[in-house]
Amino acid sequence: NIDINMATNKKIVVTNTPTANVDAVADLTFGLILSLARRVPEADRKTKGAKWGKIIGKSVWEKTIGIIGL
Repeated sequence: NIDINMATNKKIVVTNTPTANVDAVADLTFGLILSLARRVPEADRKTKGAKWGKIIGKSVWEKTIGIIGL
């Protein structure tokens, strides 16, 4: 929660833009889901550490996901 009175007193502008970045947030959410399912961060760390090995992520093919709050 934001204390609107305090923000106003400190001349901090507070706005509500619930639909400003809807598409970008949805794209990023799906990108992160794919990245975690395929274990991309782990593969990146291992590759940078010269410890490349077989990393098997999970396929999202024919999976159903629910996203709440986008």
